[in-house]
Amino acid sequence: MDAFTGGIGTAAQREKYVVIQIDDVHELADVLRQAIKDTNANRVAIDSLSTLYLTKPAFARSIVMTLKRIISGLGSTAFFVSQVSVGERGFGGPGVEHAVDGIIRMDLDEVEGKMCRSIIVWKMRDTKISMVRHPMDIKDDGIYVEWDKYLKIAPNFVKIELLNKEFIDEMKKAMEEARIKAFQQKEIKKEEETLMIKYVSTFKTFG
Repeated sequence: MDAFTGGIGTAAQREKYVVIQIDDVHELADVLRQAIKDTNANRVAIDSLSTLYLTKPAFARSIVMTLKRIISGLGSTAFFVSQVSVGERGFGGPGVEHAVDGIIRMDLDEVEGKMCRSIIVWKMRDTKISMVRHPMDIKDDGIYVEWDKYLKIAPNFVKIELLNKEFIDEMKKAMEEARIKAFQQKEIKKEEETLMIKYVSTFKTFG
């Protein structure tokens, strides 16, 4: 979906869903709602959310809540991407952190001439989170997070250290539980789809 060019240029010509007024949240909401319904999207990413309230930061929270209600109401998971200035501790707008269920922050720090990428989970509702900053890297085939290590940053040095064994074992257990839960949910969905197909076939036969 093109919500940046305003319908001008080749990018907009390739897109089926175009938002003409890029700062009009209501137009974005209408186009977004239609796109989710047409594509049956499970996940929706908006990049960047910050541009929607660039000239009106006081409306940041209400804008986020509007989009969140639409996306979650249609059964999709929303991923909002936002920018923050160097050294800023906020999350892209006043009150935004209270309007979302989770916050994952990716940082790029310079220490003694060396650039270091890291990731930290600031909050995740109803979920136990890691309380350390993990080193990460962005490669051609995706993002790599060293979940069993943490990044120690001081004014004049940066160091990657291994987490203690107890913490690593706890993380492994949590990941395995999440994998099993995801598998079970996938199997339940398959069974529901199979039952629906059987129901439709039976209805056609006796209808």
